[in-house]
Amino acid sequence: MENSPTQAGPDFFKVKVHISRGRYRGITVKKADSNLYVALAEVVDHMLEKLNRHGDRVRVKERKIARQIVKDVEHSFKSREPEFERVS
Repeated sequence: MENSPTQAGPDFFKVKVHISRGRYRGITVKKADSNLYVALAEVVDHMLEKLNRHGDRVRVKERKIARQIVKDVEHSFKSREPEFERVS
């Protein structure tokens, strides 16, 4: 909360959520408003979006790695298969 007893003015509340451990480590969301409850509600809404995007990013990276592994395995099998010529 930013307010000074010597300066008149509206209250200004800042809400900050930082995840320091676990699956969503490193995510930080900051919101500010003149109403504490509005700032908190904005943090909650934005946090849901941020966590969903983070989860999507992780899934996309895992799929990319899995596809690369499959591609490498298929390539190694093709290079090991001997080519037989048909003799008629």
